Amino acid sequence: MAVERRLIDLIIELKARCRFEEEIGEECDLAPREVSCLSALAPGEELSAGELARRMGLSPSRASRLITSLRSKGTVRETFDQPDRRAVSLSLTPAGEKLVKKIELKKGECERRLLAAFDREQLRTVRTGLSTLSIAFEGGAHEGT
Repeated sequence: MAVERRLIDLIIELKARCRFEEEIGEECDLAPREVSCLSALAPGEELSAGELARRMGLSPSRASRLITSLRSKGTVRETFDQPDRRAVSLSLTPAGEKLVKKIELKKGECERRLLAAFDREQLRTVRTGLSTLSIAFEGGAHEGT
C-alpha cells in the first residue's frame, strides 16, 4: 500500500523542481528574487515600494534591497513625488521592460511544456487545485510554520 504524501512535501518538491527563476536569472544575470520582482511590475505600471513588497510577500526592508539591486542594474527607476520626497513610485526602465518581455516569453515556453503533460480534464483539476491552494496561502495557511 502506497503512503499518501503530505501536501507540504509535495509543495516543497514542486518548488525544488521548478527552477524557472534560477534558469532565467542565470541567462539574464539576475538573482531568482530579482526575476520575481521584475515579474511583479507590469510595463508602464507605477507602484510604491510598499505595494511591491505586499505583492511579493516580502518585508519592506527585503523589497528595498531588491529595488536597490535592480536600480543599480538599470532595470527599475524610482520617481520621487515633488511635494513629498518620501513618496516614491517604482517603474520599469526600457531595459527592465525588455527583460520582463524575455521573462514572459520564457514563462510561456515553460507553461507549454507543462500543458503538454495533461489532458483537458487533468488540466482543469490541476488549475482548480492550484487556485484553491493559492487562496489558502493568501489566508495565512502557511504562516507560523
